Amino acid sequence: MSSIHRNSLRVVSASPMGKPPPGLCMAPTLLTMMHNKVAECWRSMLREAKQDVSDAESANWFRQRPDLRPFDVVTGLRGKSMLQGWDIGITDPTRVGRLPAGIDYFKKGAAAARMASRKAGEYAVMVSMYGEPRPSIQHGVIVHEVSGGLGKKASNQLAEVLDIAKELKIGINYREEGAEHTWTANDFATKWVQRMSFTVVKFRAMTVLAGLRKAAMAAI
Repeated sequence: MSSIHRNSLRVVSASPMGKPPPGLCMAPTLLTMMHNKVAECWRSMLREAKQDVSDAESANWFRQRPDLRPFDVVTGLRGKSMLQGWDIGITDPTRVGRLPAGIDYFKKGAAAARMASRKAGEYAVMVSMYGEPRPSIQHGVIVHEVSGGLGKKASNQLAEVLDIAKELKIGINYREEGAEHTWTANDFATKWVQRMSFTVVKFRAMTVLAGLRKAAMAAI
């Protein structure tokens, strides 16, 4: 990782607005917790791939609106001269109320693509209103679906990280390396794909159970 990337990440991490105020995180919803855990999966994966990465979502990107936090994950990917910032989202393809008129169900990846497009548009509005962020950074969107799958753009961005790990010979065979592993997650790629998918599905199940409990209590 270049010293430019390290210094830029240091500046962002040093910002007093780099993390949400403690009072705002006292009682996060399950959906917020799922989002935060998925973001931390990406950060942990990048750390294992020996890429510099921010510790949390960060602020102070726009001079006129230092409170805005457009990126959940900021990293300096190997071979790139500019920082990469990812806005992470999680969408539910079963929410048919959001279907465009005349369509009965979301096709594979359509819900993720819809959210990615919306987030990209929101970021474009920020840039048009407040100018380019400083330091310079490449904006990207990563969208998971509650089924545990990834959108197309997110899959491409994940592939970039997997290629870096492969090039650096990281997590080729955890069992042979004497590292923690399972028989279905014995290398870098399978480990992180499964961990992300499990995180999303686990919190989705917790959300459904919470809804059922609430409904049961209301019926008493």
